[in-house]
Amino acid sequence: MNIGGGIVLEPAPKQKIMIDFRYEIGHTRIGTPESSQFVIPADYQDSLKGRNKGIRLSIMYLLEFSSSKHELNKGKSTKKIK
Repeated sequence: MNIGGGIVLEPAPKQKIMIDFRYEIGHTRIGTPESSQFVIPADYQDSLKGRNKGIRLSIMYLLEFSSSKHELNKGKSTKKIK
């Protein structure tokens, strides 16, 4: 199970900062105690349950680039030199 949320901030045009926070939890039952085979030590007992918990924090800085011809030529002269 994952629970999370995030926010997008735009400090300047065409630049974004994304902050994401997630909490993850999981569990499983691998088998029964009778199905496990342990040689040493002989009196070892295990329920064969596993749990996984994690916290994730992501911070991303995004730059926006445009490949349109209009944007690529912005600020450049359109006068043809002979």
